[in-house]
Amino acid sequence: FSFYAEVATLVDRLRDNENFLESCILLSYVSFVVMGLSKIGAVMKKKPKMTALVRQLETCFPSPSAKVQEEYAVKSWLKRCHIYTKGFGGLFMIMYFAHALIPLFIYFIQRVLLHYPDAKQIMPFYQLEPWEFRDSWLFYPSYFHQSSAGYTATCGSIAGDLMIFAVVLQVIMHYERLAKVLDLMNEVFGIPLLVNFIAFALVVCLVGVQLTIALSPEYFCKQMLFLISVLLEVYLLCSFSQRLIDASENVGHAAYDMDW
Repeated sequence: FSFYAEVATLVDRLRDNENFLESCILLSYVSFVVMGLSKIGAVMKKKPKMTALVRQLETCFPSPSAKVQEEYAVKSWLKRCHIYTKGFGGLFMIMYFAHALIPLFIYFIQRVLLHYPDAKQIMPFYQLEPWEFRDSWLFYPSYFHQSSAGYTATCGSIAGDLMIFAVVLQVIMHYERLAKVLDLMNEVFGIPLLVNFIAFALVVCLVGVQLTIALSPEYFCKQMLFLISVLLEVYLLCSFSQRLIDASENVGHAAYDMDW
């Protein structure tokens, strides 16, 4: 109801062209409410998939072992997550309470402390209601209604974003762990692979030269098998290396090409 009333107020202000600044403020409020409601609707619609996502993250989460937790730097990532989520959520809560309480605070000061006879009762977000709330007991229920609607939209917006932050941080944690494993693998197998490829190149050249010379059939067959084995080994090493490169590139594509 509050959303429709806010839209009606915006349409009324735009039609009458009374105050352009007020229309812009109302439009920003409407956009924020639409964003919050859309996130709530998306979460409710995708609830089964989100449940499956959380379960998959639980299955790949590091075990409670202290050694495994240290390898994944779980405490460090948890600390970062708390900083982002609490900071972001706290900022949005401050923003909400500033919008919801400042008009009431100003009215209280003008009416109770300064005793202004013409102190105006102002709603937190929009000033058009189906009933007359000024100088009436309806002001307080109406004020609470708008405030609760704004709180719902704010919480919906925060909840959707915090879920994204938590999931992305955990995925990055696993990516960084894999990157460390790849660095270790390169450190272990880098020099042996280099030596292998140098030896493979020398063997292929020597066997190729031998095959151009007239040899006995049995020796020719042995050299052919030797050459095929070496070429197959080179092919498999190159194939797995290329698969690793493609998988690494897919990580970047998954991050940058995500339909945010």
